[in-house]
Amino acid sequence: CWRSSGGSLVFLGNARGRKGTMRYTDVGHI
Repeated sequence: CWRSSGGSLVFLGNARGRKGTMRYTDVGHI
């Protein structure tokens, strides 16, 4: 699920077939 933290998006779970935690500093990037 997506979470907004400090204006940044944090994705927990599978992202692009990768397991782990991914952080996105760009709120426009999904």
